Amino acid sequence: MIILKEGKLLLQIDKEMEKSWEIAKIIFPYEKMKPPQKKIIQSILSSSNPSLISSQIGVGKTAALLSSLLALKKPEEKVVIFVRTKAQINVFLRELSNIYKHL
Repeated sequence: MIILKEGKLLLQIDKEMEKSWEIAKIIFPYEKMKPPQKKIIQSILSSSNPSLISSQIGVGKTAALLSSLLALKKPEEKVVIFVRTKAQINVFLRELSNIYKHL
């Protein structure tokens, strides 16, 4: 699948990424996905390199990150997340809880 905007190639999606995208949409814990969240998820799913996600507070980076990581994760794999503060781990735990409630 190829996504074009105004005739310009935005993203080329292979079958594996398309499958991961569909899983991420199911995992995503909220009714609507904000455009920056969609961009974050697609960026993570399409890259095989480490990513740096930076945005203002309230965009939904954590929900997008967790949704994409869980969509890519294989059953035998573990996801380990490092944060600097207790407040940040609480955000991850809250979003992870929202994901499991949503499912």
